[in-house]
Amino acid sequence: MLLLLAGCGAAEQPEWIELTAAYGIEASSQGERDQLLRVFERVAETEGHHMDAATGQELALQADVYEQSIKACIWVGEDDEEMLACAQDFEERLGLVFVTFYRGTEPQRNQAFRRRLLDELQTEFGQLPSIPQMPNGALPLAEDLILEDGNYAVSEENSQKYEARSEGTNTSP
Repeated sequence: MLLLLAGCGAAEQPEWIELTAAYGIEASSQGERDQLLRVFERVAETEGHHMDAATGQELALQADVYEQSIKACIWVGEDDEEMLACAQDFEERLGLVFVTFYRGTEPQRNQAFRRRLLDELQTEFGQLPSIPQMPNGALPLAEDLILEDGNYAVSEENSQKYEARSEGTNTSP
């Protein structure tokens, strides 16, 4: 058993689920979050996809474990075969909604979809600051971000913890 465990490491993820971009939208009111969901749903339907969003009741039920005020994803296929984009905030900084995009099995389709959704979101919310990806591909915690020159950056006092994490990342099978 010990030999089996010794061979285990973080499993390498398929390339198609790789995060390709992330943006932040300040949506602290329920009205702003509802507006964001309307844009998500409109673009998803226009492109032949669909959106699944957690209801207020579902978010309240999970709040004992982890609080969120919005959680929605746009999917390809009726059976959620592939995730295109998500919008969610995090307990550490409710109201800063991360809008994330993924490579997908058809990267050109996903890039065109991303441009369409970003255009619609910019029309509704104005400029969308990007959120940096760390060297290991992960996103920083919302509480560690500051708005700097029109985009989010990891604050100076928190940058070292991300450098340490990326150096120790093991992605071998």
